[in-house]
Amino acid sequence: MGSSMAFSSPATAALGSNKNETDCPLLEDEPLNITQISWFSSIFSIGAVSSIFLGGLSINWIGRRGTIIISALPHTLGWGLIGFSSNYAMLITGRLICGIAVGIKGIAINTYIGEIASSDIRGFLGTGMQMMINVGVLYVYSFGVILCWQWLALACLVPVIASSSTMFFNMESPTYLLSKGRVEEARQALVHFRASAQVIVRDENRTETSRASMVDDPATPIPIQSTLLESKARHAALHCPRAEGHLDDGTLTKLDCNGPNADNNARH
Repeated sequence: MGSSMAFSSPATAALGSNKNETDCPLLEDEPLNITQISWFSSIFSIGAVSSIFLGGLSINWIGRRGTIIISALPHTLGWGLIGFSSNYAMLITGRLICGIAVGIKGIAINTYIGEIASSDIRGFLGTGMQMMINVGVLYVYSFGVILCWQWLALACLVPVIASSSTMFFNMESPTYLLSKGRVEEARQALVHFRASAQVIVRDENRTETSRASMVDDPATPIPIQSTLLESKARHAALHCPRAEGHLDDGTLTKLDCNGPNADNNARH
């Protein structure tokens, strides 16, 4: 992501120079004018902003992990168009596609980190993403000194392929798996990400709705409420003052604020 953001800086220095001022080839043997350079630099951000809704749909459709992996395809296409550009249209299209890929991947990574990390390391992992963006910026600036803009674009494929390929060795977010009814896979994912915990899967009110809970002491399998259910309880308390959601042996009591049993529920 950082390499995509920073690429325009060393690239425009070469593309906007006169032929006798650079050893790198120019597009159609002419330097870019101010308007072309401005569009080349800014269209990346346009692509990133326009992909926000697409990223949100993707993480709920194919999952957080799947979105990170699939985002390598448009990213690779974008860098390929830039690296093999023979005209300005190819160059600007490549930058736009790279922006779209970064926008999608950014949403997926932030969501993935928030859902797999326990509260004690969530902040550390979140800052790790920003650190890797800065590493990407440094990567482009360092290689931009010795590589022409076409080869620099192809060199930027390395972090794209590395980040997506390593996701094959990780598991999907437990939250996403639960939302799709894949309870056993969600349990395995929680064990994978939080190996020191015992994961309990229970039916709620003997319905098809299930949830995964975690305890700190594996020797004492006392389930605790999931983050999702905690959020729902707080939401219910705010919108239904008479309802008091509570835990009884790990089970969250749901009170009906609007139904015919509301008065009875409120007395429980």
